[in-house]
Amino acid sequence: MIITVIAPLLLQAAARQDPAPAADPARARYEAAAAQWRKAAAVDTAFQFHMEIPGEDGAEPQKLEGSFELRLARPLHGTLKMEQQGMSMSYLADGQKVYMVDVDAKSYTEVGDKLTDVPFVQDFIPLRVWSDPEATAPESVELVQDAARPGVDGLKFQAEDKTEILWVDERNDVVAATWVGSEERPAIEFSFSRWSTPEKVDLADFAAKLPEGYTVMEDGGGFDMEASLLAVGSAAPDARMTGMDGQALTIAGLRGKTVLLNFWFRH
Repeated sequence: MIITVIAPLLLQAAARQDPAPAADPARARYEAAAAQWRKAAAVDTAFQFHMEIPGEDGAEPQKLEGSFELRLARPLHGTLKMEQQGMSMSYLADGQKVYMVDVDAKSYTEVGDKLTDVPFVQDFIPLRVWSDPEATAPESVELVQDAARPGVDGLKFQAEDKTEILWVDERNDVVAATWVGSEERPAIEFSFSRWSTPEKVDLADFAAKLPEGYTVMEDGGGFDMEASLLAVGSAAPDARMTGMDGQALTIAGLRGKTVLLNFWFRH
């Protein structure tokens, strides 16, 4: 008798319970893509970026464009090549360390011993997830759509310093991205021409060796700002570089002038 009374009561209680909350479609879409990035043995990608810096006093905005080619494999192999406005820079990982390579100066500098020491890897969510499977998931993710991109899902991530939107296709390949910062930081558009995340690779295809005959650049034991400024135009009068407008200039020609340095990547 007790059993026959309790059973209906349990059924009624179960019927009154609230239904389980529906899964967040944005979070589910992100996790599906992240799962594929995490299990990839390597990332082979090429992309271009474009940004416009607003002009002052009604002047035309300044356009900056560049390209990246990144081929990295776990645990620490591969290369990264960057080009912008006639300037170029390369990084390589030889299996033990990450180095910045200056082809023009025929020198290289050690910058770390982790994949995240390669520029852009730590900043870009898919690469950060791939390089560190234990990386914390973004706190905020929103699913967005764009009629101009049929068959592609947009994942919008909101952080304190920027908003990042990734556009991924049905294979979880990244096809485009947008970074939006503050008013002082213009938006950056990325367009991917190649994105590959194979689960198995031959490390020989990603092998990178330091070039022979290059000089090893080491920490000089400190940086004297005043001495460095006084040396401009005298200690290195023949040093040359390319300005953001693509024009060649010499350090000697900068003596006595105010110079704005635009660091467009970090490591």
